[in-house]
Amino acid sequence: MRTDDTTAARDDADVSLNQAMNAANDARERFVSDLQTLAGHAQELMHQTTAISTESIAVAREQLRQSLSVAGESIRKFQADTLDRGRKAVEQTDSYVRENPWQAIAIGLVAGLALGVAGGSFASRSSSTRA
Repeated sequence: MRTDDTTAARDDADVSLNQAMNAANDARERFVSDLQTLAGHAQELMHQTTAISTESIAVAREQLRQSLSVAGESIRKFQADTLDRGRKAVEQTDSYVRENPWQAIAIGLVAGLALGVAGGSFASRSSSTRA
């Protein structure tokens, strides 16, 4: 029964991680879109100010102000979402480690070993190319 609980916890963590990654990608796409809109409005402002028409400058400035407001809100929302997902990931990781300490230790050892081997082979390759 313990194996079923571990598998279920691992599946839940995988689902949560996938949801967090999808949400991060969506937020990033919205953020990039908002920045592109901001850049477009800034270019329009520069274009319209060459004619020095008071009315067109006011319209362009208002568009730029609105774009800056939207971009600022997107940044704040992105930060809040990212912090929230990070907290959830930490909580789930903490819960998993507390429920499965030996598996967590084994995963950490394997990951450390893999990084050590990768780092060692990279270091030996880079030192052999210098010679």
